[in-house]
Amino acid sequence: MKPAKILYFIEGPLPTKDDYQDAAKLGSGANVVFRNAQQVPNEQHALEVCDGVAGAVPEIYEKAFPPAEKAIAKKEADFKKLTDSIDDAKPPKKAQLTDEQKAAFETEQAKKKFESQQGGNVSKAPAWQGNKQ
Repeated sequence: MKPAKILYFIEGPLPTKDDYQDAAKLGSGANVVFRNAQQVPNEQHALEVCDGVAGAVPEIYEKAFPPAEKAIAKKEADFKKLTDSIDDAKPPKKAQLTDEQKAAFETEQAKKKFESQQGGNVSKAPAWQGNKQ
């Protein structure tokens, strides 16, 4: 699974040393990208999609997305749930085909055999060469 995408809002065009340190505290479970809080659109449909927000979060983003810590915890819980469902001790059971599936497979095999005996299908014909003079 991909890490949580966290929008870290800053006041101005460039992050400060403190901004970098705060973003680093979010840990390796976060893909932090910095955004200028002063350049945020006011329309709901224009918001950048993310998993969570941090820093100087504008009100429109605060209403739409959870805080970074909650988003990261949710991603980690989802990943744990996924990995816990995998059991390497027992191999998966071989799928059993129904009688209908077996019949369909045999019909398809018979069709392929018939076509090969008839010289193949039309798609294997040589390409048109045009008039040669």
